[in-house]
Amino acid sequence: GMHGTLGMVAILATMAPGWTSKHERLSLFRKHIIDPQERQRSILLDRQKMERMKRVERARAIMLLRAQEGASKDIPGEEEETEQHEEDQLFASKTFSDSMVTLQTYNREHITAPAACTQLMLPEWLLYVPSNLSSSWLVRPRPQGVRCLVMAAEGRTHVFSRTLQPLMRPFLSSLPSGSWRTRRKGNMCVLDCIVDGNPRDRNKTFFVLDCLQWSGCDISECSAEFRLFWVAERMKEGSINGVNNTYNFMLVPSFDCTHEGFLEAYHYQGYLKDGLFFYSKLAPYARGLSPFALVWKDKACSPLYEDVKQGTDAANASNKMSTTLFMGREGSILTCDSPPLVVSHQLTDSWTDKNVSGLFRFEYDELDEEKGRVVGLKCVRAVKSGMADSWTKLVFMQRARRDEQPSVYDILAGIGENA
Repeated sequence: GMHGTLGMVAILATMAPGWTSKHERLSLFRKHIIDPQERQRSILLDRQKMERMKRVERARAIMLLRAQEGASKDIPGEEEETEQHEEDQLFASKTFSDSMVTLQTYNREHITAPAACTQLMLPEWLLYVPSNLSSSWLVRPRPQGVRCLVMAAEGRTHVFSRTLQPLMRPFLSSLPSGSWRTRRKGNMCVLDCIVDGNPRDRNKTFFVLDCLQWSGCDISECSAEFRLFWVAERMKEGSINGVNNTYNFMLVPSFDCTHEGFLEAYHYQGYLKDGLFFYSKLAPYARGLSPFALVWKDKACSPLYEDVKQGTDAANASNKMSTTLFMGREGSILTCDSPPLVVSHQLTDSWTDKNVSGLFRFEYDELDEEKGRVVGLKCVRAVKSGMADSWTKLVFMQRARRDEQPSVYDILAGIGENA
């Protein structure tokens, strides 16, 4: 459209002399690179389709069994099935409890706490432009703030961090079972959000990214397109931002990844941005680190881009790259990927206590992308909470420092090729 054309012209007009030839060569080179993220997405989608088919076949087998045996009360195990159904209605409480136990077990056994220990879908960093970006992806302006899980149950609304630690005191909200007015037996609501500023401040906004469960109904297996439509409709009808809310809730907008949609997200000014999210339209909500969600930043759409680019550590004045990783027993250094990626077995400085494990801040010289190793690691300090960085983040940081990460022009070119 005219808007997209004008937007492209406006961007191209700001290009520095000599940029075109350089990035055209990079784009041509990237066309011949096999995208490991896209291959992983394809494998996971096929696996999820098979699992869904197995669930459908199992449900059909149960229905056939009931039809053959007559009345359901005569079916062996009916009471157990009823109990299981009641447990499913409260899946979040059990899941969160199990996840907390799992997380504590990981820490106790000195094993890395990977992204699989969280209930959130954590994005990988965009290293290659997906081949079906324009047709199968949504783009969303990422708000600045802290990623969190909002769970409404038993008349209270709770907020948890990525590692399922409480971020703030419970409060009242208009969510199902989020206050005494909306409380219903067996009902729960679970939202994936970003809270701006300090979670303990009274004046804050929860930016809603996704919905996992609504009124006891698990919709995490539905496609992203449906989940975002569902939460948008609930927002319109006032079920999220009602009069019972202690804090404000705001839906993060979604745009089709066309030229117009991408530019609208890229220049969005409804709140302070920290880069862009890309969501695969057809993918379910995959807890843990997921290739179905991607994050991307540049200087224009993220004031924190330089921190990502340099791996800045406020407590360290060194110009070296820095990152947060997990140190296991015997000095193995691991990422948060699942399974964890061992990026180093030996530190450059002397490390005498081999029994110490946990999160640490590290300095390093560079990455060896081919071997999956971090070169020149040096331990700086311990980190009390949080998660280790992913391998894709480390790669994005190094490429950004070398000006080799996918640029806004590469993304727009990828959209044009696949439109």
